[in-house]
Amino acid sequence: MPATAFAHDLNEIEFRHIERLTTALSHTHSGRYCGILHIEVRHRPHRPKQSAVVAQMAEALRCLLRENDQLFHIDHQTLGLLIPNIAGISHALLAANRAQYLLCEAPETPQHLHPHIGIAIYPEHGENMPDLLNSARIAARDFAQDQIGVYDPSRDWLGQQLARLEAPLREALAQNRFHLAFQAQINTQNQQVIGAEILLRWEDAVLGQVPPDQIVEVAEHLGLMDTLTRWVIQSGLRQFALLRSEGYRGTMSINLCPSNLAD
Repeated sequence: MPATAFAHDLNEIEFRHIERLTTALSHTHSGRYCGILHIEVRHRPHRPKQSAVVAQMAEALRCLLRENDQLFHIDHQTLGLLIPNIAGISHALLAANRAQYLLCEAPETPQHLHPHIGIAIYPEHGENMPDLLNSARIAARDFAQDQIGVYDPSRDWLGQQLARLEAPLREALAQNRFHLAFQAQINTQNQQVIGAEILLRWEDAVLGQVPPDQIVEVAEHLGLMDTLTRWVIQSGLRQFALLRSEGYRGTMSINLCPSNLAD
């Protein structure tokens, strides 16, 4: 896909997000709320094409829609439902339970589906559509009970980590504040050092020692994993060359994430 076409698509998606939320808020009275449902059917091998499943979902949910509700496509297995002018979470839960019934149990449903549904409320769980959609997605995947979940910021580990680490991580990358540790790999038969595993370490002046799993999780979410991995490889090779020049003859290993291998 050409870069210009991709940029155009992203701009169009952003415009539609703004337009949908603006429309929903215009139909939301003072003292009431706007909610969003993330309705996802996860893939199973016996199911028909996912596009057909999403079309079936949309058709089954049409009778649920009020005059100003907006049902829209998110991806090949997910729909979004924007519901303005609701009393609060209890109202959104009623809509989610009704959607679940229509997709799972209604006699007229040609194929019973079992969606995971997440709920987010404006503005408590997000002040724009991308944040609301992300909160609802997290609720569907991580907080669901009986396949319906309400977003809870206190349980959103990644959200808390992003708020705490995003700015320091970007600054640490820009200013080269990470360092590497070498962990010896031992031959158990003769107890000889045969290699070294390179480990990423980050000690921030304010945060202290940041665990590597938190660094990786946040870097992947922010799209910084490629940059971080290149830094580890380049720094590791430089230090490995120094060890070789001092007589070290073992191997060096570096841990990679699945996203690195995909690229």
